[in-house]
Amino acid sequence: MQELKQYYKQRLPHIQPIGATFFVTFRLHGSIHNSVIRELSRNYQQAISKAMIKYSNPRDTNSRKYYLKRRLVVSYDRILDNREAGPRYLQEHKIAKICMREILKHNDQLYHLIACTIMSNHIHLLIDTSVQIPPDGQISANAENFTTLDQIMKKIKGSSAFYANKQLSRSGKFWGKESFDIYIRNEKMLSNVIRYILQNPVKAGIVEKASDFEHSYLSPEYGEMESY
Repeated sequence: MQELKQYYKQRLPHIQPIGATFFVTFRLHGSIHNSVIRELSRNYQQAISKAMIKYSNPRDTNSRKYYLKRRLVVSYDRILDNREAGPRYLQEHKIAKICMREILKHNDQLYHLIACTIMSNHIHLLIDTSVQIPPDGQISANAENFTTLDQIMKKIKGSSAFYANKQLSRSGKFWGKESFDIYIRNEKMLSNVIRYILQNPVKAGIVEKASDFEHSYLSPEYGEMESY
């Protein structure tokens, strides 16, 4: 059997603790030039190398790595928010509806969807994958019994790309290969990320308040959008 992987790497490393809650950003293909992604990756790796030299304590090193990953994700989002060129298929109502439908398709099966916002060229997700862990907390160490984050993203991106391309009467790549993700460590960070996701359309000047944006979602147990 194939063992569960908690780590995978494309241009950037991805850490996937079993059953964690993840903040994920994924984008349209062509929305950012590959050279920009390479530069982000290079800067991140250089900062990690410096941290490895500076800190001898593993706890300090891991904390610094986590901080650098958070900073990387924020930098990536800012580039997408300020990007004027490139495709903007997601601003079309029908395409955004398709994407939300495909995200909700797996809700409470592979993950619990906490929050989501669909911008013109990228999507923010906050998902809790602990719904896959049985009540006794025991899970077999094989990929047949647990769908990891990279597998979840393949399902979401694969089906949404198929239906979106069909709606647009186009073919070819729809999503960028890379997704940027970070796992949530505590309640404070969870609340901050929810606010960050829901406020994205407000900061972009699309709406005056989060609840006015049609293509955002907040799970009912986390209250009203106005509270964020």
